Amino acid sequence: MVAPIIAQGKIDQIATWNRPDGTSIPHVCGFTVNTLAQAYLYAVEKMQGSGVAIGTDFNGFAGLPGPVGGPEACPGGKAAGPHLLGLTYPFIATVTGVALDRSQIGQKNYDINDDGLAHVGMLPDLIANLSALGVTEKELDPLLNSADYYIALWNRAVLRTDLYFIKTAHTPSGNVEVHSDGAASNFQQRTLDAVSDFSDLDGANGVWQMAAPFVSGRPTLYFIKTTNTPGQIEVHWAAFDPASASYKRAGDVATDFNLADGPNGTCLMAGDQSTARPDLYFIKTANTPSGNVEVHSDGAASNFQQRTLDAASDFSHLDGANGVWQMAAP
Repeated sequence: MVAPIIAQGKIDQIATWNRPDGTSIPHVCGFTVNTLAQAYLYAVEKMQGSGVAIGTDFNGFAGLPGPVGGPEACPGGKAAGPHLLGLTYPFIATVTGVALDRSQIGQKNYDINDDGLAHVGMLPDLIANLSALGVTEKELDPLLNSADYYIALWNRAVLRTDLYFIKTAHTPSGNVEVHSDGAASNFQQRTLDAVSDFSDLDGANGVWQMAAPFVSGRPTLYFIKTTNTPGQIEVHWAAFDPASASYKRAGDVATDFNLADGPNGTCLMAGDQSTARPDLYFIKTANTPSGNVEVHSDGAASNFQQRTLDAASDFSHLDGANGVWQMAAP
């Protein structure tokens, strides 16, 4: 996960971030919540569904977002563009659903539009202000769930990994199932029994794997379909849904790997612990032009449409069927 600092910079230092669909929240008021919105949306897009927190640096040297209105508006400079929609008080707090008015300390009422983020008690105002500017509910989810991501990140760093069993055949539900035993119990206690929305008829049509990103401490279920596709190797994934305690389909993508290469090696998802969605790797162990085992990958950032690696190793392809091939962080 990442946490952009909230004091981002001046109007000429931070460019407007354009979403993949071409929409944006124009950056017209420097060193404000309008500036933070650019960095936050950039982080959300790059993290591909994983946690995005905010670094406040209260009592530090970085400063805090200034006001968009009043005599001290836009302390980082102004640019031509649409009028910014300020926060209307009272507002409904995004997390609790409680109506909140301007905070008061002594005789002073604090308004984020005219005072900026003046104290820590105005963080609900900050989140509501992001929403008022045009940050969507879906885009706010990585922030609102960032505490859970933080805990899960440290758990993965210091704890042994749980044991997962992806049941792809003879399931009572007729769907692929995910089961796990917890490392904390030395793998003696079941911690998950979940049904996915993948049919078990696809069980033998590819590779099944658990990998990042994590939702409520549960990894994503990936299905790399290497047979019976229209022509390309496909990546499908399902995210854990805490409300139903099941895995629900979240993505279906045809990659730029040709289906004909499916029998020539091993496909797997791999990335370091900081990676939101791992890249797709193909370890080619047969029929390689070089005569050596080769490593190829499609990047998650391109939604598996762009090749990011084509490399020949010094392993002979004669060893291809003599063991297990895997990618791992150094």
